[in-house]
Amino acid sequence: MITLRTLLQEANIDSKDSLRRYADEKYQAVSPVPLKVIRSLDLELDDESRIYNDRIEYKNTIFDIPNLCIKNTRYMSFVNCIFMGNVRIGQTMSSEIESIYFDYCIFSGTLNIAAIDKVGSVSLNSVNACNVRLHKIGSPCMKLSNCQIGNLLVTDCDVAEFLTFCNEFFYLNIGNNNFEHVSFNHTQLNIKNQPVLSDKRLKKRICDSFNKFSFTPYPDLEEMAATETKALRSSTFCFLATHSDIGLDREAMGHLKYLHTLVCQPNRFLYWTLRLSGGLAKPFRIALLSCVTLVIFALVFYLPCFQFSAPSTDGASVIRSLMLSEAFYYSGITFTTIGYGDISPIGWARPLAISEGLFGLVLMSSFLVSLVRKYIE
Repeated sequence: MITLRTLLQEANIDSKDSLRRYADEKYQAVSPVPLKVIRSLDLELDDESRIYNDRIEYKNTIFDIPNLCIKNTRYMSFVNCIFMGNVRIGQTMSSEIESIYFDYCIFSGTLNIAAIDKVGSVSLNSVNACNVRLHKIGSPCMKLSNCQIGNLLVTDCDVAEFLTFCNEFFYLNIGNNNFEHVSFNHTQLNIKNQPVLSDKRLKKRICDSFNKFSFTPYPDLEEMAATETKALRSSTFCFLATHSDIGLDREAMGHLKYLHTLVCQPNRFLYWTLRLSGGLAKPFRIALLSCVTLVIFALVFYLPCFQFSAPSTDGASVIRSLMLSEAFYYSGITFTTIGYGDISPIGWARPLAISEGLFGLVLMSSFLVSLVRKYIE
């Protein structure tokens, strides 16, 4: 199937100016064109630019209409379409709307779907729009996939399933909705760029910099499968923790917490760190790691290249290397941050001692946390 991405390339449309030139040149063109141009005079609109057709289906079309209002249409489908103005979709009658479907569409203005009590489904697939407003919609299913939306507002909707997949939302406001089931991956929204309160200047900046002619690429299927597998495993572990009698088996419960911690960690470095430390749910593993750390630092302190201020046989402090027993003793008091002061590092031994002290603080804190998670929680 030919997509709008291909049609834009054939028509040499890659900006707002080139879109305007194409619409002016190709309007009422006799020869075949990649995208047909329609204006207000070509549609049966009333004085307020409203259309009341029972069924609307358009493909490969540019709507060069400043404000288009669609009312009481039972079925509407737009595929590979560009709207150069604002689009409002609403309902003034009690009859149910079968479907609202947009696939590969670009909106230069605002897409406003509001005040619809009953609609079979609302589907936005590969939609690029600066502003999308979904308000007071009652539907069994509302789906957004592969969309790029500058400002998305979803309010006062009564929807059984609210599904979002592989979108890119720059600014998001959702509130006062009744959703029975929601699928929303947080990576669709850059949380760090979200302001605390509504910012009109930010919205304007988003619209000014928004590239409506660049569509979101479809995600890698293997990556999607891996994400779904992680989500399924996480759901399984949560089910076992809350709906089974695994809490009666302390060892099994501790291992379940360990597995759940690993499956929820996307960062590979932290994943292997948690796996090595038992996911802060296995005290024995952290205790073993602490002992290994203490021994390694002791053997390093034992090397002749590291000098310390240590007591001699007559009790006076001299600068020398440590004996093996002294190295283990010094490693132990450094790891536990006790530091009696009878042995002091000199030169390059100082940053090494600081490093062991930091390791000790982290591992001892992790050990206490793992004890709490396994035996108290």
